[in-house]
Amino acid sequence: FYPLGRIVDTREVAETVAFLASDRASGITGAILPVDAGLTAGCRPFIEDILGGN
Repeated sequence: FYPLGRIVDTREVAETVAFLASDRASGITGAILPVDAGLTAGCRPFIEDILGGN
């Protein structure tokens, strides 16, 4: 399922949130940043099949 071979650890999500809330990320606006171990990278049709989407 996961291209990285594992699920994302809660610490990784927290570190991403902390970075995005910091001054170092001041140039990032209006972006969606998946933190999902690569699950959505190029796997959209497969995910839609699993979730029953169109």
